[in-house]
Parts: sequence; structure tokens; C-alpha cells
Amino acid sequence: MDLLSPEILASLVTLTALEIVLGIDNIVMIAVIANALPPAQREKARLVGLALALITRLALLFVISWIAGLIQPLVTLFGQSFSGRDLIMLGGGLFLLWKAVHEMHAAVEEAGRPGQTRAVGSFAAAITQIVVLDVVFSFDSVITAVGMASDIWVMVVAIVVAVAVMLFASGPIMRFIHTHPTVKMLALAFVLLIGMALVAEGFGFQIPKAYLYAAMAFSVLVESLNVLVSRRRARAAALAEAAAPAPALTSGSPLKVLVPADGSASAARAVRAVAELVRGNAARVELHVLNVQPPIGTARAYAGKDAVQDFHRVEAEKALAPLRTLLDELGLKATLHVLVGPLGDTVARLASELHADRIVMGTRTASPLGGLLLGSAATEVLQRAPVPVTLVK
Repeated sequence: MDLLSPEILASLVTLTALEIVLGIDNIVMIAVIANALPPAQREKARLVGLALALITRLALLFVISWIAGLIQPLVTLFGQSFSGRDLIMLGGGLFLLWKAVHEMHAAVEEAGRPGQTRAVGSFAAAITQIVVLDVVFSFDSVITAVGMASDIWVMVVAIVVAVAVMLFASGPIMRFIHTHPTVKMLALAFVLLIGMALVAEGFGFQIPKAYLYAAMAFSVLVESLNVLVSRRRARAAALAEAAAPAPALTSGSPLKVLVPADGSASAARAVRAVAELVRGNAARVELHVLNVQPPIGTARAYAGKDAVQDFHRVEAEKALAPLRTLLDELGLKATLHVLVGPLGDTVARLASELHADRIVMGTRTASPLGGLLLGSAATEVLQRAPVPVTLVK
């Protein structure tokens, strides 16, 4: 048999595309579950969840005869026959309905108590939930694979490629959901929709996946426009504030200024703006420069603690080295900080801890599409900053 025949290649490409589409449910659910964990554990939960998704799919693929047995009627209740697969879908659907309603209720209650935050979940509980849902979602994936291809290697390659795509796509999706509360509520609505579909499937009613995904895609488009409008409003407010007169400096306590720095030219412009503010009298300002290192990425998530710290230290030194020279040239003294975490949250937290009077940061211009997909550093800070923010172009 020719392993690279047009028929086999066509089935491989088609099956891979279908597996990626079927993985959307998995990505959304992992993002929702991981969002309840402390920030330091979210990345690990995402990777473990996707690794278990791959293992579950491959394991079910190699016990396909057992899966075929699950399609046969197992019990009959009130005239309705249920197979093993039906019961799994029904149980998974009910769990998703409970999870979505529970998370929605928690979000609403948390919004009503601005001074409090909900308790974080445990890592073990999150992984347990992910494992249960991996089993549920893997059935559709494996049954689709068996129906589309006859060669086991084609099924394996398609599933591995699909999970790899999920691995790289899920990180930005998870961070986007965490950053935007309205998007998180939309994701919970998707979970509710998927749960209803699984319950219906458990009772023998098939809802075409195309209908579900079309509704989800339309909702994402509408919410994306809302996010874009919100960001433009935030930028307009920031520009108006940046155009306002600088705060007057008195002979009392020095002005506490926090400058987020990433080693770029925009960060250097922010430092120069502070120097202009004090007009040669460095004693009139207490300057703090912060470099925020992003949480460890996929490739290094399982590196040792010392290796991770070394990596962050090296990257921070690269970002801060040009500013050390600039500070010396301008005659400014600054306290340097290096923290790990989401940019907006980390800057806002340090500003609160320092009781800063103002945040000064450089900004880059970005296309609307780029700002929507990748996010704007200035917008993140503006949305969370507890003190006035001055943007320097």
C-alpha cells in the first residue's frame, strides 16, 4: 500500500482539520477550569490537560473494539434505550451544565463584592475535572477518526497534529479569556451550549456541530467588536490624560513614579519624560522602574525552578541594561523591580504596594487587528491601574 497515495493524504488532511475543530470544546473548557487556579498554576494545568487529552484519544483509538461495544444498547429506562456512550455523553453534559452555571453564579457574586475575590481552586481538583471532560470529548474525536480513515497511522497522526495545534492555540485563548471578563462569560455560555448538546445527544437527539460552531463563531465576532470598541475608548481616555498638564511638584514628599520597562525605545521615552518632569532636580521624584517577565511559556513549563529563575533574570537584565545607562546619563536614581506575571495585573499591584502617584509608560502604535489579537500593553495597564497613567508616544 502506498502510504503517500492521494487518497490517504486527502483523508489525513481532512481528518486533521476535523480533529482541530472538534478540539475547540476541549480548549474552551480547559481555559475555563484553569482560570479558577492561581496564575502560577494555570499554564501547568493547560499543558497537563492537553497532554491528558492526547493520551486519552490515543488510548481510546487503540481499544476501538471496546468503543464499538459501548454503542450497543446497555439499559432501557422509560422506553428509552441508552448505550454506554449515551450515558457518558449524558453525564458529561450534565457536568458541563453544572460547571457553567456554577462559574456564572460565582462571577456575578464576585462582581457584587468588589473588595473581595473568590477563593482559588486546587490544582488536583482542576486536573480531575479536565480528565473527566477529556474522556467525554475524546469519544467524538475517536469515532470521527474511525469513520474517516481506515489506517491506524493516519488516525494517530491526525490526532497528534490536532492536539499540537490546540497546544499552541490554547495559551493565547486562555490569557485572552482571563484578561476580558465579558469574554469569560461568553466562554461559559459556550460551555452551557456544549453541555446542552451533549445531554441531547445522550437522549438520542443529534444537534449538528455546524450549528453550534456557527453560533459560537458569530458570538465571538460580536464580542471581538465590543473588545475593539472598549480598547479604543481606553486609548482615547489615555491620550486625553496624557495631554493634561503634569502634576505640580511641591517642596514636600517627592512624586512617586512607576515606569514599566521592557527594554524598548518606548520605555526609554518614558524615562526621558520623567526627567523632563523633574527638570534636573532628581530629588523631586522617587522613580521605580519595573520589568515584567511573562509567565513561563510552553517550552520551559517543566524546567526546574532554578532554570526558570535564571531565564527570567537574564531576560530582565537584557531589558534593563539600556535603561541603566540612560538613567546615569540623565542623573536619575531609580529602584529596579523584576516581577513575573500578567503585565496589567503586575503593574497595578506594584503601583498599589508602592502607593505610587503616577504611572508613566511608553506606547507603540498598533493596527486595530494587531491590538485586538495580541492585546495592547498600554490598554492592559490602563484597565487595571489604581493611579493616573501618562502615556508617552
